Amino acid sequence: MGVMGDGTGILPDNMTKQATPLTPASEEQDIYFSELLGYTVDRLGREPELLRAEQDQLARQVQETSVTNYRSFITTAQCLVGLQQQLGEMAASLDALDADLPKLQAAADAFRRDGMSLNARREANRRLYAAHPGLLDLLEIPALMDTCIRSGNFDEALDLRAYANKLSVVHGELPIVRHLVEDVASTSDAMLEQLLARLAGAIQLPECLRVIGFLRRLALFPETELRLHFLQRREAWIASMAADLDDRSAYEFLKRLTDVYRLHVFDVTMQYRAIFADSAPSTTNLPSTNDDGGILSAWAERRIAAYLDAVASHLPQITDGGGLASVLDHVMYCGASLGRVGLDFRPLIAPLFEAAALRLFSSGLASSNDALSTMLENHRWVAMSSAGSRAAQLRQQQGEQQQNKAGEEGGAEEKGTDLGPPPPTLVEHPPLAVYANGLLAALNELRHCAPYLIRESAASALQNSLLGAVAAVVHVQAVRTLNETEQPVFKAACTALITALCPYISACFDRLFPGSAALLDLQAVAAELSQA
Repeated sequence: MGVMGDGTGILPDNMTKQATPLTPASEEQDIYFSELLGYTVDRLGREPELLRAEQDQLARQVQETSVTNYRSFITTAQCLVGLQQQLGEMAASLDALDADLPKLQAAADAFRRDGMSLNARREANRRLYAAHPGLLDLLEIPALMDTCIRSGNFDEALDLRAYANKLSVVHGELPIVRHLVEDVASTSDAMLEQLLARLAGAIQLPECLRVIGFLRRLALFPETELRLHFLQRREAWIASMAADLDDRSAYEFLKRLTDVYRLHVFDVTMQYRAIFADSAPSTTNLPSTNDDGGILSAWAERRIAAYLDAVASHLPQITDGGGLASVLDHVMYCGASLGRVGLDFRPLIAPLFEAAALRLFSSGLASSNDALSTMLENHRWVAMSSAGSRAAQLRQQQGEQQQNKAGEEGGAEEKGTDLGPPPPTLVEHPPLAVYANGLLAALNELRHCAPYLIRESAASALQNSLLGAVAAVVHVQAVRTLNETEQPVFKAACTALITALCPYISACFDRLFPGSAALLDLQAVAAELSQA
């Protein structure tokens, strides 16, 4: 107890200093204190010495260890210094990393979004690759359709068009389908033009039925407009054929034009009726206007009007009666043929030929009067010798034979009523003979095409011609002084004009128009001459 009372305690100072940091909670301290409590006083007295001995031993061991491992201590110290520096740098790096973490987060988010977008595109490309054969087939539809159209396979082209339209109904919101439908519509327009162009060519009824069937499947026109397009294209074809005809010869042009209308207007009318079936067959044979609003009738009227205009414009160019009669026969046959489909235009064509015949006759009469006036200007009124008379008579007979050649081909039915040659007295007066030949030539030209309705107009023209001849003869007497030798010859010519030429021409006119001799007032002609 005295030991503890001196203030030093039982433990040395160094032990006290070493034990100070220990805490009661330490397990080793608890064990050591438990051991101390179990020692005796003597053992406790020796404990400081034992502890010093152990301390010395440990110091020696530490010293030995330090000597032995001094390099390790140096290295450890160096590592510690380096570790402290690295930890400082690491702390700075961690601070920088902490500052850059938001940027890293943003970059990661952007990368994630880009990755998702790329993944979506990759998935879309994968699906596109998987659907590539089908898409390629879709994209080739317009080209395939165009190939079918060019080769004339319109059925296949229309099937492709129907498939494209079906796709537009089911998947019309897809851009590729919209693009496909636009291309197909453009190709359909080309097919429409090609089909309509076929209608403007030389095609028969079966081909017309096929073309109209294709147009109906296209469904681009209502029925009425489809009929209009059909007639317009067929009309364009007929008009093109008429325009290709050579019109340098009016005779050949009118005959060929008539053939064009006779064949093709008839065909178009029958094709229209067969294709569109306006009405049930009737006994009238007239173009039906009940179901088509008169489309066919209006078209036929326009075509016939164009034909009549062409005939009217070219008839004046025909200068011979035979050609006029031949064209008339051709036209009448055409009218009778078209009459089977209700397009008989013969009543409309008659006035044109009547005017042409009258114009031709009037032209011949005018030429005769001009020839008479020309000869009267320089004619010497002297009696012809017998030789000269025979020569003039021979020339007149030759002229009559040439001018009556067509009449001699008339047949045996006309032989019984042949008027014979002109009176021989006309041969003695060459101007009258020439005039008579001109009148006979005009009558012969008229004989080929002599419509009965123009007899009054023809009689009036002939009457005026005879009066003109009298006026020409009277003019000679007025402007020339005839001597005693010329006076009798001139009077004989006047007598022959009234008593021989006029009755003969009247008989010829009556032969041409039976019962029409009374239309010629020969007394007025004689009175005109007697008054002079």
